[in-house]
Amino acid sequence: MGTKLLMSTSFHPQTDEATERANRSIGQMSWALIKPDQRNWVEKSLLIEFTINASIGNAMGLILFEINYRYMPTMVKEMKATEKTPQGVKMFTQNALKNMTLAYGVLIKDRIFQQKYADQKQHREPEIKINNLIYLSTKNMAMPKGRASKLVLKYVGPYKIMKAISLTSNYELELPMELVKQ
Repeated sequence: MGTKLLMSTSFHPQTDEATERANRSIGQMSWALIKPDQRNWVEKSLLIEFTINASIGNAMGLILFEINYRYMPTMVKEMKATEKTPQGVKMFTQNALKNMTLAYGVLIKDRIFQQKYADQKQHREPEIKINNLIYLSTKNMAMPKGRASKLVLKYVGPYKIMKAISLTSNYELELPMELVKQ
């Protein structure tokens, strides 16, 4: 079947980031919508599910309803009640619209918070020019045979910059022969 067992621990649940993000979003919407006595969770859970399925998936840019069911159900945008509309239908529609608005608002607040947090971690790249000397991180570098990666310094160098494309953060360094892959 092609299944894989990915073990994770409670302290490092990074094995499936998409599931972790989905769980966090569901939790945030639940905390915002479900009353402290938790007696209304059943009625809110269907609208939380609908809101998540009506959002755009990151990988393909499709709405989850389109992926799962091959169509997007129409959402109630307004209630045009007439005299013949039963009172229960009016109340249900108004409640559904209110809950969808609340759930959507929680998603928007979550995205704004995530963007603000991500922006705080961003920093301007230093200006790096040709002929500058820089140190090279060994974190993702394949080391020459016979060297234990645990004993290698975190940064090696300094090495001269031969080519710099700062727009894409790509740099070509003048490396010693032992570090050049052949």
